[in-house]
Parts: sequence; structure tokens; C-alpha cells
Amino acid sequence: MVFTIVDGVVGMAGMLLFMTAILGVSAALSDGFAGMLTHLGLGLPGFGTERSGNALYHTYDQLRWAATIILVCATLACAALGRWRAALRRAAPLALFLLVFPYLWDYGAQVSYASGAWILNPLYSFDTEEPCPDTWDHTRITQEYGASPYHTGGDPDMVCRPELRVEYVVEQAARTTTISAGGHTMELVSDAIPAGLAEVFVNVFGAIHKAFTIINLTMAAAVAGIILDMYAGLVAGAMPVWAMMCMVPRLDSLSARFLASIPALLLAPPLTSVIIVVGSSALVSAPPGAAALLGVWAAAVAVLFLASLLPAAMVPAVRGVVQLSTMVLTSGVSASAAIVSGTIAGAASGARNGRPGAIHGGLEGLAAGHLRVVGGSGPAESPHGSSPRHGLEGLAAGHPRTSER
Repeated sequence: MVFTIVDGVVGMAGMLLFMTAILGVSAALSDGFAGMLTHLGLGLPGFGTERSGNALYHTYDQLRWAATIILVCATLACAALGRWRAALRRAAPLALFLLVFPYLWDYGAQVSYASGAWILNPLYSFDTEEPCPDTWDHTRITQEYGASPYHTGGDPDMVCRPELRVEYVVEQAARTTTISAGGHTMELVSDAIPAGLAEVFVNVFGAIHKAFTIINLTMAAAVAGIILDMYAGLVAGAMPVWAMMCMVPRLDSLSARFLASIPALLLAPPLTSVIIVVGSSALVSAPPGAAALLGVWAAAVAVLFLASLLPAAMVPAVRGVVQLSTMVLTSGVSASAAIVSGTIAGAASGARNGRPGAIHGGLEGLAAGHLRVVGGSGPAESPHGSSPRHGLEGLAAGHPRTSER
């Protein structure tokens, strides 16, 4: 009887610690998810031409000098063959394009960012320190934020920042899912009890599911955004290479794949903003009801997935890489959860045999969780009549327990 109580207490304590850790990681990730999605979704790597240039510009400048030398040598070779006019007609425009391309790219990136930020929040003043209009005082900012349907109870200055709607969608998906008050009074009264039950189901019993969803979503969004950002830097920084490859008959098709992705890269920030704006508007306008609350949560998750992954999916060169990387990350999260839960369950089952038995049971649970993830052999009955063993756990079946020695 005592061993059964100890087994139950240890098991409950271990699972509570595991659930607390998952919820804590999810809360920490959700706090910075809106800022990360806004930064990666709206920003494109630039050359910093308004200053002295950054590392990307220095790489581009090095490749541009190499391309210029190749152009000069090719022009001299054509001039020796009496074809200097044809060589100049191709080399001169290309050299001029390579000279002005960093300025054109920075201007396009700035326009893309400005349009995306304006779509997310027309009130944004493009000043990170003072995002609201100059005519607004603190009282006006607080009133506007309180009256906004997208407020989440944070900093009132959020009412003028691009993260306003992004934070609202993250709130619905990762934290407390709610429905804005609407409809007639009798409809609200009649739907009060079902809506309360739905709120308990979505926000209490679904907390662990929300936690795992936001962990997977954060990792997928971060990887997709970083891959797209790195690819944009590759396309812009190596433009002299793609320009040279266009002049080689057998390599022009490969260069065209990189050059054709430039419009999609510049359209990615406005597209991300449109997805967030349309999705948040749909969430706010959700009708009150018991079934609508679960639909609001599912829609919020869908909006975040769409805004995070669709811009990268528009670029064919990185589409497969994003799919493979997100699949590996989500599988890793599931594998880690299964292994840790298996370890806790094994430790709880071995707690009745003392500390060595708990360690032995924990190792058995670790092996069981690992084999469940990787597709190990099925369960085999223990010769001692205890709980089923999995794969490698059977190796320890013949050894006596600590308490049986």
C-alpha cells in the first residue's frame, strides 16, 4: 500500500514538473513570437548603402571587382577579334547595373518593409521610440489601445506598432483564447454555459496541446524566416556571379532561377502583412458560441502557420529546404517529449524498489520512449509478470531487482 502511494506521488510529481516545464517554455517562446515574426516577415537583408556599407556590401563589392576584371578581359579579347562593338553593347550595361544594384536593392527592401508595416498598422510613425503620432499624448494612446479590438493588455504604445495584430493572433493561439462580445443580449445569455464549458476545454484542458503547438510553430517560423533571409542575402550579395553566369549559354538557366526569385522576395513582407491583417480581422469578427471558441483557436494557429511559411513557399529554391527542416524540428520536439515522458513513467514504476530501482525504471522508460519514437520492436511480456517491456528493456528482464537481492 505504501509503495503504491509512493509510486503515485512520484508519478504525479514527475508529470507535473514535465507539464510545468513545457508550459514555461511555451510561455517564453510566445512572449517573443510576435516580435520575431514581425522582424523576419518584414525585414530583408540590405547593403547599408546609406552608411558606409555592411558585411554583405563588402562581399558584393569583392565579387563585383572580380566580375569587372572578367568583363574587361572579355572585352579586350573581343576587341582583338574585331568584335569590340558587340562586346561593349553587352559589357557596358552590365557594368552599370552592377554599379547601381546595391542602391536599387536597398530602395526596394525599404519600400517592401514600409508597405508591409503600413498594412499591419497605418498609425505607425516608423519611429521605434515614438511609434504613435506626435499629436497623441499618453491619455489618447491609452484610450485608443483600450478601444482597439486587438488589445492584449500590454504596453499602450502597441496600438501604433506593427506588432499589434500579430500579438493579438499569438494571444489567441498560444495564451487565452477569447471571443469579442457581440450579438444580442438573449443570445449571450443562452450561450453563457456552453461558452464557459468551451473556454474551459480550450484554455485549460488544451493548455498542453497549445504549448506543443506554439513550440513547433515558433521553431518552424524561425527556421523558415531565417532560411528566406539567408537566401535573400545570397541572391543580392552574389548578384555579380549570377550576372556573369547569364552570359554563359549552359549556365544561364541556373542563374535565371536565382534572378526570378527577386520579385517573390520583395513581395514577401507585404504578403505576410496581408495574411496577418485578414486573419486577425476574421478572428475579431467570430460570432459568440460554444463551437466558435475552438474555431478561433484553430484559425489563429492557421494564420500564424500561413504567415510564417507561405512567403518561403513562394520561392521554389527554398521550398523543399523549409519543408525538410520544419519536419525535422517538429519530429525532434515530439521525440524529446516521448523520451522524457517515458523516463518519468519508468522512474515512477521503479520508485517502489528504492532509489536504485527508480534509476533502473527510469532507464527502462527512456529506452521505451526512444524505441516508440524511432519505431522499435513491439512490447514483450515481462517474465516477472510486470508491465510490458519494449525492445532493449527485455535485456534487463533477467536481472533481479534491487529489492529482490
